[in-house]
Amino acid sequence: MLTVPLGGNYSTSMFDHGEAWWYYLAHYSRRITHYLEVGSFEGQSARWMLENVLVRNGSKATCIDPWEPYGDSKQELNPSWDTFHSNVKPFSDRVTALRGTSRHWLRRLDRDFDVVYIDGGHFQYEALEDCVLAWPLLKVGGYMIMDDVGTPTYEERHARLGVESFLATYGPKLKVLSASGAWQVVLKKLKE
Repeated sequence: MLTVPLGGNYSTSMFDHGEAWWYYLAHYSRRITHYLEVGSFEGQSARWMLENVLVRNGSKATCIDPWEPYGDSKQELNPSWDTFHSNVKPFSDRVTALRGTSRHWLRRLDRDFDVVYIDGGHFQYEALEDCVLAWPLLKVGGYMIMDDVGTPTYEERHARLGVESFLATYGPKLKVLSASGAWQVVLKKLKE
């Protein structure tokens, strides 16, 4: 089953979308070589991509995260820079970890990515900004996956508003492929 990464050490299961991702990305795995992840936590989704999709020689993952405590209490979720690196260590030559905010790093990247995964800030403005800043980095024909779109907490409901604003604004340039159980939105970029 493709629902969790095969290796690594994780404090909690934050990635259980492997089957849905596989459905959309498997047919293109031989062509997918550049993956961008906004919000990496302990590296579960990056590891899954490296194990299952980024299988071609020269394929790379770029991961952005501040790797600082977040949540209602500073002890709630304390993503570790060291834990992330330990979990992606078998692929370290193919992973670029950018420590800091997406606002900072997305403005500095110039690579065309085949897949962009947005799982960064959950406030409306953060989700909207991540989508808008990542859009020019996504190749035409590439996939963008936005996470935490319909989770039940007050803070994360705002992520949905940011994603909906993005979809309404960029609608003619994309095709929504899935809104899997309102947790994630998967789209394909049709034009710049």
